[in-house]
Amino acid sequence: GVRAVITRLLGGSTITVSSDFTDGSGVVVFFLDPDVTYTALFSLAGFSNNEFTFVPITDQRIVIMGSPITTIVNGTEISRNTTYQIIPRNNSLVNNTDVLFGFNVTSAETISFISMNITNTTGSQIGFQSSASQGLISQTINTGNNTRISGLFIIQTATETITVTKVWIVGNEFEGDYSIFRQLSLYTEYGFSDFYRLLIVIIIITGTLIFMSAGEITDTSESKIGVTILIIWMFSLVGWLNNPLVVAETGIAEFSRQYGVAILSTAAGSFFVLRRVFIRRI
Repeated sequence: GVRAVITRLLGGSTITVSSDFTDGSGVVVFFLDPDVTYTALFSLAGFSNNEFTFVPITDQRIVIMGSPITTIVNGTEISRNTTYQIIPRNNSLVNNTDVLFGFNVTSAETISFISMNITNTTGSQIGFQSSASQGLISQTINTGNNTRISGLFIIQTATETITVTKVWIVGNEFEGDYSIFRQLSLYTEYGFSDFYRLLIVIIIITGTLIFMSAGEITDTSESKIGVTILIIWMFSLVGWLNNPLVVAETGIAEFSRQYGVAILSTAAGSFFVLRRVFIRRI
């Protein structure tokens, strides 16, 4: 009979995704996006509410209702008088590398508990450290072959609790957290759907052609085709124009899946340009 409400931020506003009550076995089921951060609120008369934010990277989550003692979650005094630092500070990690994970807490409040829980892609725990006071807790963990590592960090006083989460993307190559290539590549797995990526590419190409046509006096179709082909190759390089009809395997199949659209566009554009040049010469 515990009421569970799942909410999330969308367009700057909090919306309710779903709500339900636990059954006789204490189970409630929600279908959620594994790449979105949600807020869960569990409530039952006679118990203090349990509210927390989470990314549903595991199939099951155990929620324990608190005692009747009122506990402020993500409260006021502790958040105003406490600073913390999560290590590593960057958002990207390299596979099969030893990385120092840490949680450093400084507070004017009396901290009774801090913890750091690190989980891998499957949701299995690969590291855990805790302390009964403020300070630094840390652990060196190998990133292995994971594609994502998540951290759950908790700060508690006698009456308040702050929960913080962070997700690191793990890959074989590191191009820098803020490089254009890195950000566009990440959007193929953790950002827009294939349709929205294709729509963005079309909008960029259309906008570029409109800009090139502004105030045009002579026909510059060849240059427009050249720029369009360059844009297509750029988005193919970061995986935005992968052909869903080709199964990604190895060798030629993988190459045609990623660069098939660019190759066909180059062939068609080259034919058009050469045809125009040939006709002009005649």
